[in-house]
Formats: sequence, structure tokens, C-alpha cells
Amino acid sequence: MPLWGYGTVAHVLNWALRKGRIVASTIHNQRYVCANGLFWRNNEECFQCFHSQNPLWGAVYNCRENTMESLSYASAISSAWMRNVYNHPTHRLIALNQKTAERLRKLFPCAPVVQIPNVVNQNTEESDSFSLPAWKGKKIAVVGRLSFEKGMQRLINAIRWGSEKDGLTSDPSVRFIFAGDGPMRSLIEEEAKVNERVLYLGKISEKEVRSLLQSSDGYFFSSIVEEQSPTVLRQAATLNIPLYSWDGRIKPQEVVAQWGSPLTARQWVDAFLKL
Repeated sequence: MPLWGYGTVAHVLNWALRKGRIVASTIHNQRYVCANGLFWRNNEECFQCFHSQNPLWGAVYNCRENTMESLSYASAISSAWMRNVYNHPTHRLIALNQKTAERLRKLFPCAPVVQIPNVVNQNTEESDSFSLPAWKGKKIAVVGRLSFEKGMQRLINAIRWGSEKDGLTSDPSVRFIFAGDGPMRSLIEEEAKVNERVLYLGKISEKEVRSLLQSSDGYFFSSIVEEQSPTVLRQAATLNIPLYSWDGRIKPQEVVAQWGSPLTARQWVDAFLKL
């Protein structure tokens, strides 16, 4: 039950207040206010709970597509608000991008909020050797969690039917190289068996991800929900390979503007210690 975790955090925060300590939490999704953590309902963006500042709408709308789950998560978030789990003077909230930082400051004015994006490995020597099968045209990497919110169903449909405006999915000379794992893995595997434009590599290591990006002609950012800190996209931007999304080409400076400059592990630690 989500309530247990929030109850524990509330006790820790109260202890920290008495002892003069601080507690820091990174915010990796929208679950500080949204039951499914995605700001997504009925196949479109939804900010009802944020704008109304009432997390219980997640239960009303069954945002987790499971009545008991939706009720549990919405109730837990509401309980966390009543316990001041987020809006607590000893709780440092670490946002991974500016947009989330602004939302947190609006909802929880008593909690200091700082923005520190995720680490991006920028060491070009830390890459495993990686070779892709020969292909007549461009090879576009798609790396990440294989789930609906990451756009996997939409991307497979677009490749299959060529219905998206960006041109890549309808171009028969473009092959999409999928890597990762998740609930839609079987969809990718089955499509790869019958569609030569789809290649599935399975789950690969961090070093292999970097090598795959370097071996590809571009990276496709397929997510259909708002991302906190898309590590692979940010890593691809540092490699200066072409970046694509549903809206077409992405400029590397747009990635930096939205999700911050890439940080090394040392830079992240330094920023954290300033808390």
C-alpha cells in the first residue's frame, strides 16, 4: 500500500525537524499529485489534480485503470499532503527539469526546491563494441522502457502503416532498432519477426546503449507523455547524432533548454552537496 511509504517519510521528516537535519528526495514522476504519475488520461494530457490541487480526482477518474489501485494511490497522495510530506521545511525536493520545479514550488511553498538533472555519461571511451546488421538505408535507434506511455504502440502502428507526418516511419528505407524491456516487449518482438524495418536487440547495458547510438543514424524520442529527464535523449544530444520526435527533428539546444545541461557524476554530487 502506498500509504505505508508516505507514513514512514512523514515520521522521518518530523525526526529531521527535531534534529536539525534535512531530507532530500528526487522527483522522478508526477506522483506527488497525479495517481498514475504521468499527467495522462484517456489518451491525452490531464492536469485536473494539479490545477484543482486535489489528488482525489485520480480515484474519481480511475486514472490507473484499476478501481482499487486508483483509490489507493489517490488516497495515499492526499494523505501525504495532509501529513505535509512534500510541503515540509526540512524536505529538499530535487526536480529534474525546470517545468517540474515550477510546479513543485507552486504546490509546496514551504519546501525548498532545486533543479538537478540526471547524470549523463559523457565518456566516449566507455562504450562496448557494437555492430548492427547491414541495412540499405538509415538505422534509427529507439531505446528505453517498452511501454505505452513511451509511445511504443503508436510507433509500431506508425511503422506498420506509415501514417505519421514525420516521414521516418513511412520511409521504407528507414529501419528502427529497438532496445530495452517492458510490458510491450512482446509487441516489439512479434513485429520484428514479420517486419524487416523493425529490429529488436533486447535489454542492453549502459555501455552498449552509448555504442548503439554511435552506430546509428539517429535517435527517435518516442514518448507521448511529459518526461522528467530523458537520459538516452540527453546522451544522444551529447553525441551530436540526429534527434527525432513525433514533431520532426529536435535541436540539441532544445534538449538543453528543456532538460538542462548534461552533468557528470562529479557535477551531480557537487550540486547535491550544495543542498
